[in-house]
Amino acid sequence: MPMLSAVPQAPDHAAVCAERGRWALAGLPSISPALMVPEGRRAVVVTPDPDDEVASLGGLIHGLHFLGRPLTIIAATGDAGGASSHNPPEYDGEAQVQYAPYSGALHRLGVTSRTEMDTAPCRVMHAGMEKGALHRNETALAAFLAWRLKPGDVLFASWRFDGDPDHEAVGRAALAAAAIVGAKCIPVPVHAWEWATPGDTRIPWHRARRIEVDQYGLYAKRKALSGDGVPGDPHLESHGARQPYEIVLL
Repeated sequence: MPMLSAVPQAPDHAAVCAERGRWALAGLPSISPALMVPEGRRAVVVTPDPDDEVASLGGLIHGLHFLGRPLTIIAATGDAGGASSHNPPEYDGEAQVQYAPYSGALHRLGVTSRTEMDTAPCRVMHAGMEKGALHRNETALAAFLAWRLKPGDVLFASWRFDGDPDHEAVGRAALAAAAIVGAKCIPVPVHAWEWATPGDTRIPWHRARRIEVDQYGLYAKRKALSGDGVPGDPHLESHGARQPYEIVLL
């Protein structure tokens, strides 16, 4: 009796593209957290929504915390008035700064502890703006950021051509605020990895750099995104949130 041969299945085009994309990103020039945020500088991460910073830059945040760099996370949306007992209101120049309670993801990342040995407490702030309407509040967001930035800060914000209206509004506001204050702004592609493919001319590859995430940072990031053993959000997975590197544009 003749043997039936297996019918070859067509390759999954999306999976092939995703694998090629991972190899392309892994081949980019690398840069260390210590080089991006020199000693004596503060890192400020601006994100459209709370916890987005862990998905896009959790490894960097974990590494900077380990290096002892001061850290501030600013979410454009969220409760602007919620100040926790751990983070009382403070005054920075003429601007009153309200710090919000720690997010679950940042807490699980291990960067929000307040002990005598903690040289780089990670502070969290919400601008309290409406989700999905940041493009209408871009000027107000830029002013909010400018009041709270200092000259010499290194600002990380979503890329202004990211392909998502909220992300792009945050990117433009961050660039404007950094220019006013004299801070450095580093764009971070996030949503772009959902539509860009290797070699896509819309991505400025010559500016792209890969931040290596060590095994400790990768473990902390995976734990932060999984949420105490609960499987991670598939939306975050699509951003390459669990890869051992993160991408910025210098």
